Amino acid sequence: MKLTEYTSANGIALTQPESNLLNQLSEKYGLLASENETIARNSFTGDEFTTNPLSAALVKFLNVAYRNYNLFNKMYFGSTPVTINTYDRVKYLLLKLDKETYFNTID
Repeated sequence: MKLTEYTSANGIALTQPESNLLNQLSEKYGLLASENETIARNSFTGDEFTTNPLSAALVKFLNVAYRNYNLFNKMYFGSTPVTINTYDRVKYLLLKLDKETYFNTID
């Protein structure tokens, strides 16, 4: 399900720029929220945490983009380049929506 569909179905209030960001992640990068994907992994420690599908998708995006930066010196999600602005906006949106997952997996 698209990320904004998930937020609407679960009563998560977003600003218009946040909705636009989630639409971009779904449409440009193919990022979706799946009820079957609720595990977020800390890419440094390997620890796994159970969270909601939206947070798990955002963590996945951040981890993949960061891993590709380390491998190729450029951020990608799939074969699509990720700007630092997009990466930072996703990071701060995750922090706003789910502080616990953010601190367990990103910071």
